[in-house]
Amino acid sequence: MFAAPDRPRSQQVNTPERQINFHIDDKLFATVTGIGRRMRRAIPVAGMRGLILMLAGSLAFQTIGSYASAAALGEGLENPDPINAATQACRSNEFNQFLRLYAQSKAVRERFTADQVNVAAAGDAPSHFMTKADYLGRLPIATHGWNYVAPDSRAPGKTAKYLLIRTGRVAKTVWRVDWANARFDNEPADGKWIGVPVEIRGPSGKLTFVAADDGCWRLTDDVEAPKDTPFKKGVPRLQCTVRGDDYRRELARVERVITDHPEDMDVGRNLAVCAKLADTIERTIRSSPKLNELRHAIDRKLASLARRQKPGARAALAQDEGRARRSIMLEQYVLADGTTEDWDLPGTLEQRLRDRLAELALIAPSRQDYVGEWINASGTLDISRDGNAYRIDANPVDIDFLAWTCEFEGRMHRTKDGLELDDVEGETVHARLRAGVLIVEHRPTPGGFIGTCGANGSISGTYFPTRPEPKPPAELMKSGPPLEFTNP
Repeated sequence: MFAAPDRPRSQQVNTPERQINFHIDDKLFATVTGIGRRMRRAIPVAGMRGLILMLAGSLAFQTIGSYASAAALGEGLENPDPINAATQACRSNEFNQFLRLYAQSKAVRERFTADQVNVAAAGDAPSHFMTKADYLGRLPIATHGWNYVAPDSRAPGKTAKYLLIRTGRVAKTVWRVDWANARFDNEPADGKWIGVPVEIRGPSGKLTFVAADDGCWRLTDDVEAPKDTPFKKGVPRLQCTVRGDDYRRELARVERVITDHPEDMDVGRNLAVCAKLADTIERTIRSSPKLNELRHAIDRKLASLARRQKPGARAALAQDEGRARRSIMLEQYVLADGTTEDWDLPGTLEQRLRDRLAELALIAPSRQDYVGEWINASGTLDISRDGNAYRIDANPVDIDFLAWTCEFEGRMHRTKDGLELDDVEGETVHARLRAGVLIVEHRPTPGGFIGTCGANGSISGTYFPTRPEPKPPAELMKSGPPLEFTNP
C-alpha cells in the first residue's frame, strides 16, 4: 500500500508488510500552503499554476537533494583505507558516503580538494582563492559519532555543536552541501541519536564539489552564509505519508536497532518529526470542541456514504479520506518541538475540516452514467456528451507533495470496457465505471512523458459522483427586470 520508489536506505524504512517512504525537505519542518478543491474555486487556474511554479522554482534544489546521512562513522571507526573507499564511493555515485569520508579523513581532503578553492566569508567581502595547502585546515564541517559538527567544537571539554547537513545534485557533475548550526532535541555526548532539529542557530554555509576527469569529486567552493541558503526562512515543506501510529511504531523500531544500523539515523529523525507533527494536530483537534465536532461530522458523513456504497467504492472513499487528512497535516506550519510560531493552527484546521465536510456533502453514493461531475480529494473531473463522443475536462492537483497541477481536456470514445481517449501526443487515458465510481488510468507516452500535466503528473485516480445541483425555485426563473448589483 505504501510502496516506495528506489531510494537510498537512509530514506526508506523496510518492514515485513510494506515499505514506508517519506522525504523531509526543510530546516524547521514547516509546510507549504495547501492547495485543494477550495483553492481552485477561489483562485483562477492560471494563477494557481503560477503559484505552483513559484513553489517549484524555490524548492527545485531541495526536491533534487536529500538530507545527507547523519550516520558518519565515529572517529574510532574510520575506514582503514579512506582513499580507496572514497574512490569507490565516486564510482558508485554515492556522494553522501564520499562526503562522510571527506569530513573524517585528512588524507581524503588532501587528495580530493581542488588546487585552488574559491572562499567567500559572510557579508559583502569579495571572494578570493586559497591554495589547497592553505585551505585544508578551515573546512567548516567535521564528524562526531554518527553526526556532523562544527570542527572547533571537537576539542576536549567543549560541547559538540551539531550541524544540519543537506546535499543536492545541482548539475550532472556538481553536488552542493548546505550546512547550518542547529539545536537538536537530544544532544548526547557520544554523538549518536541526536533526535530532530528544532532550531537553526546559525551560522550557515555551502560547499560545492565538482567531478574531475577521474570521475571523483573535488571541493571547489566554500561560501559562508550564502544569500540563497535554503536554511533561511522561506517556503519550506514536509512530506509525511502514513498515519501517526505508524510513525511512532516505526520510530521505536528504528531506535532499537540504530546502534547497529547508524545509516538509519535520518530515517528515525524523519519519523520523529512526522510523529510530532501528527500528534500536535491531533491534540489541537481533541482539545477544541468545535474541531472535535467537525471531525465527528466528517466521520458521520463517511459512515452514511459507506452504508450506501458497494465495497469497492467504500474502500476507495476510505483511501481518499486518508489522503485528505494527510494533506491537512502537510499544510501546517509546526516546528518539530510542537510550537506553532504565531500560526493560527486551530483556525486553519477549522477551515480545512469545514472544506472537507463540504466536499463530502457533494458526493453521491454511486452513478451508472459517465456524464456528470466527479470529484476526489485532488480535484474535479467533468464528462459531457459531444455528439457521439465524450468530452473530458479534469483539473486535479498533487495534494501529496504539491509537485504539479493539471488542466486536462480531450475527446473520448466509448469502448466495451469504458471510455478511451483519442490520442493526445501518445498519452492514453482509460476511464471505467466500477462499483458506482469512476476509475481513471492516465498513462504516459512510450518515452514516459505526460505533457498535459506539470511535473509529469496525471489525472489517474478514483473519482466519486456528485449530486445533481438543485434547480432554483420556479419563481426565480420568471422573466423580470435584470438584477442590479452594487459594490459595498
